[in-house]
Amino acid sequence: MRSRDLHVEWLWNMTGTLNVLHPDDWTHRAAQILDSYTQDVYDAKTELDRRLNEKQWNFGEALLFSITVITTIGQCYAVRIASAFCGFF
Repeated sequence: MRSRDLHVEWLWNMTGTLNVLHPDDWTHRAAQILDSYTQDVYDAKTELDRRLNEKQWNFGEALLFSITVITTIGQCYAVRIASAFCGFF
């Protein structure tokens, strides 16, 4: 968001300072600013994709996490069920 605002500000300032009698110069500079913004967006997307790929789990890690959660958080409930079940026999 900041990059977009910065590039819009550059375009606005450039439009106010350049001579309107030279539209080719404005077009060239505007293209440079837009290319810079395009590169910023591409870099941000690439960085986001890299971060998302780092955080993905493989099957083994997911299985270990699931077993850990089930055996630790569910332990109290499992003990109560087993106690109740064993109390009947």
